[in-house]
Amino acid sequence: MTILNVRVHRDFAIAIADSAYADEADRSRTGLHASKLFPLPHMNALLAVRGSFALGTCLYTFCNGAGLGDFDTLAAAMPLLLESARANMLKAAGEHIAVEAGRDAVKLEIESCGETVLLGWSPVRGRCWCYEWGVFPGRTDVERMDIDSRVAPWAEDWGPAPAPRNSEDLLSIARQQARLSRQHPQASRCAWGGRFVVAQVTATRIMLETVSESS
Repeated sequence: MTILNVRVHRDFAIAIADSAYADEADRSRTGLHASKLFPLPHMNALLAVRGSFALGTCLYTFCNGAGLGDFDTLAAAMPLLLESARANMLKAAGEHIAVEAGRDAVKLEIESCGETVLLGWSPVRGRCWCYEWGVFPGRTDVERMDIDSRVAPWAEDWGPAPAPRNSEDLLSIARQQARLSRQHPQASRCAWGGRFVVAQVTATRIMLETVSESS
């Protein structure tokens, strides 16, 4: 499960994600790390997926290979790209994962709830913007929301959800999330923390910085 925090301003947008992840096919593999923020520099946009890491990497490949030139065009195409990526990963799980339990686990992860976030510079709006698509079990459609701030995960028993204002707030909240998430009932089958990748997107550039969890 990914820690993903976002704050969108008019001239720039910031996203923070952690690096730890769990192997959906083999939960015995631990200590795994990967990048969960996927930059699209040619359109000054950034993609992130909470849920299946395999689905996220597949969707990134589809988005980067779709031949689209700007944030708004990609946002319009995202429901179809999401549907294609999910179908592709479900087919691959059935064909290439030999162990039935691992195959079923991957399929469940892909079909379960997840969020896809696309943030970047919108030529149509003349400012930075962010969309989130929610995927729900048993449904093939997705719901799109406009967001200017998000903190995930955040459980109700952790208290009121914080309202980040800048990158320092987002990073401080991410460290708190990593600590609290380890007490989650499903902590044994999930992975949180590691190193944090901080991304800032403007009309002309994407900047990435890696920060340790404990610093």
